[in-house]
Amino acid sequence: MEHSTRSQAEASKPAMGWSRPLARPVTLRDGSSLVTLADVRTFLFKRMQGNRRESPNWQRVTALLLSAARSDAVDVADVTIALEMAASMDEGPPKPEPK
Repeated sequence: MEHSTRSQAEASKPAMGWSRPLARPVTLRDGSSLVTLADVRTFLFKRMQGNRRESPNWQRVTALLLSAARSDAVDVADVTIALEMAASMDEGPPKPEPK
């Protein structure tokens, strides 16, 4: 009986670690959407070129991301905001649509 009580309590907890959702989905200019901390991790470490990751904006995203994955005390809204800011500054102004 005690085991089932623990399982129910664990099931009612919010997602932890890499499965935690961002405060809101972040859509990048290439059309890809980042929804969880794992999505951001994949974007940073597998899709982004290393030299771009070295900018202060992306280093802040990385630090917040790693902290949020380790502890639910770190608010995912902070990761989301830093990600949105870094992406908007990194990608520059929108390209004009062809006429």
